[in-house]
Amino acid sequence: ATLSERLLIDYDNLLTIDDCNTGKFRRHLQQLEKIMSEVPFLVMDEFLAQKKTIMEQTRSQIETDLKEKMKKFTEAQSHHKESLRPTMGHPQHVNHLISLCEKETKRQQECAELIDTYNTRLVDEIKKVASGFTEDLATLSERLLIDYDNLLTIDDCNTGKFRRHLQQLEKIMSEVPFLVMDEFLAQKKTIMEQTRSQIETDLKEKMKKFTEAQSHHKESLRPTMGHPQHVNHLISLCEKETKRQQECAELIDTYNTRLVDEIKKVASGFTED
Repeated sequence: ATLSERLLIDYDNLLTIDDCNTGKFRRHLQQLEKIMSEVPFLVMDEFLAQKKTIMEQTRSQIETDLKEKMKKFTEAQSHHKESLRPTMGHPQHVNHLISLCEKETKRQQECAELIDTYNTRLVDEIKKVASGFTEDLATLSERLLIDYDNLLTIDDCNTGKFRRHLQQLEKIMSEVPFLVMDEFLAQKKTIMEQTRSQIETDLKEKMKKFTEAQSHHKESLRPTMGHPQHVNHLISLCEKETKRQQECAELIDTYNTRLVDEIKKVASGFTED
């Protein structure tokens, strides 16, 4: 059996056996304390590895961006070198040489500015990661201290203290089912509400067609339709409206059936869960 299983077995036994019979449980606690003494080092190693990975990824991304930007300057430098000619040393071509030198100087300045910008960005990212490292380290340390403060030790393994710990644990555990059930009911209520809302949205979307048809029928009514010569138009319009009402009622029945089926489905899943 694992150490945790042995501790649970001893926990059950300690509730019924004589208070002095705690030697075995104390030995298990000694093993637990030895194991737990190594946990902070493992946690810290993992924490540092994560931060190191984040910093390396940030630096790599900045270098990649810089190399991509530097391509333009490298190409410009190659172009300037290729533009050099021996004839540029002649007084007649001095203006071409001056112009080329000015372009190269400008290129170097812009290149230096770009490098400075990315250096500043890198420093800012380092500061950001360092600041986050300090905050996360403080939070992690606080969590570890709280966990270790609540850890049962050999010093706690006497009749009075140990039984008080057990009473506190039993009190906490007695509240867990209610908390779990509240969360469970809230989740099911959310699912049911989302399902109902989706069905209502779909129904409203479908009902637009019938609402528009109803408005069209109303607008098509004329006082002259009461005359015998126009009675056929009135009958046709009444038939269209009757058909619209029937189809509308069928659509509502369909969505009501769908809603009932979804309620049954959720209820069935609720019972199984």
